Amino acid sequence: MYAGTIHSDINNYLDTYGQSGQSKPPGYVHTWPTSSGSTNQIWCVEKATERNGGYFIHALSPAGKCLDGGPNVEATKVWVWGCNGSTDQRWCWAGNGYIVRYNADLGLKDKGSHNIVILSQSGASRWHTSGPTFPYNC
Repeated sequence: MYAGTIHSDINNYLDTYGQSGQSKPPGYVHTWPTSSGSTNQIWCVEKATERNGGYFIHALSPAGKCLDGGPNVEATKVWVWGCNGSTDQRWCWAGNGYIVRYNADLGLKDKGSHNIVILSQSGASRWHTSGPTFPYNC
């Protein structure tokens, strides 16, 4: 398991800022241009079951929420939602840095600082951690 920041090739960090006090999901994931070191930029990447493959990406804050893509539709806004182990929360981290939906050809796209991250079939962004790389397991 990895716990740390996830940033794009243009050095924007996945961020859940402003969602810790939310009583109702979803809380959209956006990008922030610097690593603040705050808990809203810390993500835990956990390998899903061998049988189904992929990874679950948990937000440290708010606790109990996972990166969730909802429907497999171009330009869908990505959010954090209560972790439930569904395929909407299962991600493939391709060896080339792309984070793509499990069983779909849609990747996370960084639309620039302070923007909501979306699903995109073309123009998806490459993502990196401050630690390990993850083998493709989907």
